[in-house]
Amino acid sequence: MKKEFTAKTLDEAKESAAAEFGVSVDEIEFDILEQPRKGLFGMKGNAKVIASYEAPAAEKAPATAQAEESAPAEEPAPASFEDENESAAVPELPADFDIEKSAKVQAAKKYLTDVLHALGLENFQINAIRRDGNIVLDITGDKLGVVIGRRGETLDSLQYLTILASNRTEESYCRISIDCNGYRDKRRETLESLAKRTSAKVIKQGRKIALEPMNPYERRIIHSCVAEIEGVSSHSTGVEPYRKVVIYADKPKFDN
Repeated sequence: MKKEFTAKTLDEAKESAAAEFGVSVDEIEFDILEQPRKGLFGMKGNAKVIASYEAPAAEKAPATAQAEESAPAEEPAPASFEDENESAAVPELPADFDIEKSAKVQAAKKYLTDVLHALGLENFQINAIRRDGNIVLDITGDKLGVVIGRRGETLDSLQYLTILASNRTEESYCRISIDCNGYRDKRRETLESLAKRTSAKVIKQGRKIALEPMNPYERRIIHSCVAEIEGVSSHSTGVEPYRKVVIYADKPKFDN
């Protein structure tokens, strides 16, 4: 879908589009039509953009749900929702773990810094923080969209490579993830909203709906959200990188 948005600033116009479409700014493509101009007494005029967003095919096309409905019945998902390697518990960091002195963390920060410099980025900071019992390398700065990429795909790839670099040290294993300007939290909100909207459709229609393929981290977010909604359940199907979540009604309707 495409729609025009006008606001006092470019950022406000983009945020309006994100609120209208119910997704994060990073998932929308923008064509800038006008920008405010500097005048004698400050900025003059408004920002005007054309926002383009394509909803996931499985969510917007009822045909996908019908195809899922006519497919052979699948085995119920195990209680852990995912295959063993996705749901395996990772031990939390010890309370006395010193992030700043960790060889693994320092190796990860150095690798990440070198990559960002190679991309021509200079105005950024990388802070190693403890979050949910694990380590997060939090990147903050300006013009970091290239680090995130489409739906976080570049960020995920960068995280994978950074983990490989940090694992060259002899220090014991610890989980390291990467965030950039709060993208992970925004993406989580988008996925939870998608899970709730799709679950409502499933309950109303009484038939299963398959979402677009997602990585293991995003599938876990969907599963966790669906688990809190009465009347629906979820499981994953397919193989990477096309593995996806299917949301289905606990009491399907057969008389549609």
